[in-house]
Amino acid sequence: MPDKQCELVSSSTGEKIGILLHILFRLFFVMLPSPLWNAKGSSMTMTLSSSSLEKKKVMAKIHHDPSGEKVLALIDRELIGETLMHPQTKKKIIPSEKFYGGKEIDIHVAMKLLFSYQNVNAFGSVIEFAIEQGRLDPDIPIWFEMISNPEKKVPHLMVFDVSHPKKPLKSELL
Repeated sequence: MPDKQCELVSSSTGEKIGILLHILFRLFFVMLPSPLWNAKGSSMTMTLSSSSLEKKKVMAKIHHDPSGEKVLALIDRELIGETLMHPQTKKKIIPSEKFYGGKEIDIHVAMKLLFSYQNVNAFGSVIEFAIEQGRLDPDIPIWFEMISNPEKKVPHLMVFDVSHPKKPLKSELL
């Protein structure tokens, strides 16, 4: 069975296609240049704040395919295995240890990686931090609710370079 990034808890193919179309729609906007990304482009000048996210650590893993393409996976450790639900579609996903579990890194390092990789799949604090720092428009991520705490909103960001045919990924830690 291929490596799954998240388990999609759904019963019908039509529902899965609906979720994928929603994600593709959101990806279109993520891949546009500024003003969606900060007007400073790829420069990593950040305005540091006194946010509680400043000292946050996140899990990072890089997946490789045989052609050298890479996908960066970022997530808060506490979100791995947590059931998340999209509020409009009511679809549930569970981020897996196999896909996201990697090396624990500082959120500032995660931010640099987030804006330096062409293929990214991220959940949680690093996205919130990018929004807080003015590097990412808050309307870009897809927001999920935690089933265990529906008041908690969790951002999900996917960015993919679709200019190359994709091959199966080989995973490794950072």
